[in-house]
Amino acid sequence: GLELLKTYIKIQDPNTLGKAMDYLSQSIKEDRSDPDSWYYLGYSNIIIGKTNEAKKCFIETLKLDKNYFNAHSIKMFEDLRFT
Repeated sequence: GLELLKTYIKIQDPNTLGKAMDYLSQSIKEDRSDPDSWYYLGYSNIIIGKTNEAKKCFIETLKLDKNYFNAHSIKMFEDLRFT
């Protein structure tokens, strides 16, 4: 929803990335079934160079929704990461 959109905007700013990641982690603790939170946490982990953590988040995203709207981005990440 709107909170995730606001969080996505914060991810783009290095000054607010940490707070956005905290929000996403808390969101996942409260509801582990939300693929958006998993995806954006994975995306955030890529930004800070934690590719293994990102992969775990993306796997969870696709477990929850194999047709996730950004599945192509996840697959691209996998292709780049392991070639």
